[in-house]
Amino acid sequence: MRRRRIYWTLQLGGWTAAVAFFFALRMVFTAPSVKVTWKEVANWAIYWAFAVGMTHALRSWIQRQGWLDLPFSRSWYRYAAAVMGTGGVLASQVGSTGVILGALTWKDISPGWLVGMWVNGSFLVLVWLAIYVTAQMVRRYQEARTRALQLELAAEQARLQNLQAQVNPHFLFNSLNSVRALIMEDRDRAAEAVTQLAGILRYSLRSDREPTVSVAEEIETVTNYLALERMRFEERLRVKLVVDEAVGEARIPALLIQTLVENSLKHGISRLTAGGEVEVAVRRTGGTVTIEVRNTGALATATESGIGLANARERLRLLYGKGAHLALSEQGGTVTARVEMPFRTRESAA
Repeated sequence: MRRRRIYWTLQLGGWTAAVAFFFALRMVFTAPSVKVTWKEVANWAIYWAFAVGMTHALRSWIQRQGWLDLPFSRSWYRYAAAVMGTGGVLASQVGSTGVILGALTWKDISPGWLVGMWVNGSFLVLVWLAIYVTAQMVRRYQEARTRALQLELAAEQARLQNLQAQVNPHFLFNSLNSVRALIMEDRDRAAEAVTQLAGILRYSLRSDREPTVSVAEEIETVTNYLALERMRFEERLRVKLVVDEAVGEARIPALLIQTLVENSLKHGISRLTAGGEVEVAVRRTGGTVTIEVRNTGALATATESGIGLANARERLRLLYGKGAHLALSEQGGTVTARVEMPFRTRESAA
């Protein structure tokens, strides 16, 4: 409805302006002794109505014949014929209607007069056609771009969901493995571990529905997970959590920190006889959230190219584009996974 209203506003307003312009020229270049009669005004009004109707019919014809879908090499002569034909019809209408109304005589309708009216009418139709075709091309381009963006967004959302689905089974398997190891050793601690695992399961199910979670929610789950792992590693695992209060509501990809922590245990602590320390630090600097997961150990090629890190990088790319990145580094027997990403809350993300 809005598009139709805009079309008729431009159609009626454009032709009103065009006819008014040519009528004004007639007033300027005609001798003052030649008075404007109601018959001449009526003829101009009929010309206006005829022009509106003819170009509207031309628009319908263009749409039905699919001219806009044709390459220019196969459509330019169609447009040219339409312009000259419509201009000729408008010139004939002015002459015949003028004679019928008495505004003109047959002597007034000379070949030169007819050619002039034909050129004027063709020029107006050419301008109308150029505006109409340009507007249609722009609209089609915008619609095609919108469809492409929608398809791209849908593909990225599906890809993000697939990546999320890859993370959860791995995460839950590790948690279940830790609980299984405790059942035969210490039933009380195993019972406590089951409670922690239940919290992890609830979080996992929630994270399936949303691509991002708050830092506070993620840290709570990471704390439960590390508690399970400490039961398995015992004194070999030391944990340190440092989270700024200002960053608790920040939204991050679900299970991002969890993936980095799992990676630090798998490729770091588990390979060291004496164990080591895992430190998780999350802070905000201006509009940036920085996440660092450090662990005792050495950086290996398998760590850098692992599925978990590749998954994390891809989810960051899909959610933030070039605004986020993940990098690994090693210094002094400590491996650091560092993520920088935009600070967003639920409200700002919406």
